[in-house]
Amino acid sequence: MIPKTLLLSWSVPPAASAIASVTANLARQFSRDDLVILGEPDRGTPAETWLPEWPPIVTLDNPRWVEGRGARYLRKLTLPRLLRRTLQVARSQRVQAIIAIFPSEEYLVAGWLAARRLGIPFYPWLHNAYLDQTRGWQKTLAAWLQPKILRDARHVFVMSEGMLELFHARYPEVREKCSALVHPWAEEAPPFSPPPPVGNNPHFVFIGALNASNFDAAGRLFRAVSTIPGRRLSVLGRNQVDTVRRLGAEGDWVKVAQVSRDELMARVREADVLLLPHGLSGSYSQAEYDTMFPTKTIEYLHSGRPILAHTPPDCFLTRFLRRHECALVVDQADPSAVSSALHDLLTDPARRSELVRKALMTTALFGAERVAGHLRQILGLSSG
Repeated sequence: MIPKTLLLSWSVPPAASAIASVTANLARQFSRDDLVILGEPDRGTPAETWLPEWPPIVTLDNPRWVEGRGARYLRKLTLPRLLRRTLQVARSQRVQAIIAIFPSEEYLVAGWLAARRLGIPFYPWLHNAYLDQTRGWQKTLAAWLQPKILRDARHVFVMSEGMLELFHARYPEVREKCSALVHPWAEEAPPFSPPPPVGNNPHFVFIGALNASNFDAAGRLFRAVSTIPGRRLSVLGRNQVDTVRRLGAEGDWVKVAQVSRDELMARVREADVLLLPHGLSGSYSQAEYDTMFPTKTIEYLHSGRPILAHTPPDCFLTRFLRRHECALVVDQADPSAVSSALHDLLTDPARRSELVRKALMTTALFGAERVAGHLRQILGLSSG
């Protein structure tokens, strides 16, 4: 038995974001009596299956003026409205605990304040570093707010072992109440079979968002793909065509599309090679590049297709991929090294098969039942 819990997630199904996928995969391991979700769906996102026995999703539609240019700052004005709605849902559903997912500062603060007002346990789930990734005036706010949230949290969840290392090193006061709640995956991994031979029109697939976390690496990958005869590239996610073009992918060989979660894995398995860029440089803080673990990594591991990762040396993602030998890694900003790696993955069937075999073995770390079991344990232990 666990206390009935409100999960605050700024992005909920149906949505094309990684946060919505993580929220859905975790929630599906619980019943309607265990969990209720509050968050925002994407307008215009393809429909997604959500069964009535799964936890209910209460949606919050922000006004149109919050979208578009300056949305990052305008969203902060919605905090009072979000807090009121959080309290309303918590009271009507008789919840006994609140989990709030960061990287939304508004949802993190709303969850913290609501839990304080209701006198119930609060659990932040940090998918990105908070204080360690902010800059400018936001750094001042985060420096004031983070210690209070960590102090009041019954337990602090972070989304990777890399972030856990960071928190243990920098925030020893939470060492005894901090653990990794990794991104869960709800589907069973397929049995191993060698990936199909590569034909005359090799197909490359990237899924997810193109942003400052991966721009430089994605550009080198896309430009290397552009030199391969007969190539095809599918960019699946909520991305603008102009963004993809600026990164060196332009022409009939490039398809940019948004697909539902129900279709996504079938599209991923059409690939000959999956592209996993992670910024070797960019506008994010070094702590962010060091600890990030893109959700697409887990989807790629389940795909049965080889992964080419272009990632920084010594960051957690690179160490993870090398430790499990589940992707071919290029960790230098060297276009020729990227091109050479692409060539290897297209022409070496044994290498392709071995990477896929190791990737499927690695998926066990992210099984949704296993992740949900850890959450149940912590909620049960710390709710008393």
